[in-house]
Amino acid sequence: MDTLELAEAKTKAYRAALDKLDVTRTALLVENGKTLSHALLMGTRNLEGVELVLNNEVHPYDLLRYERAIFSAAAIEQITEMLEKNVSKRRRAAQTEAA
Repeated sequence: MDTLELAEAKTKAYRAALDKLDVTRTALLVENGKTLSHALLMGTRNLEGVELVLNNEVHPYDLLRYERAIFSAAAIEQITEMLEKNVSKRRRAAQTEAA
């Protein structure tokens, strides 16, 4: 999703949005720490079966534990950058060992 923000920071509005996304049981919402707002925290904190985490806190166990994982575009960008940097470090280390 482009953003996890809604016009209204109300739990009812977030529940309706999740219902439109066919989230019937559990969901993991992942947001970038730079774009995380107080309104998003307030709107999602009382939703049963829904957890909001920052992109640098996502753990593979969380992805398996929840029925759905919904990422903001900013969170995906940050995760992609982090993974690319880690792959580059591993490639350099492998090239150094091979040489």
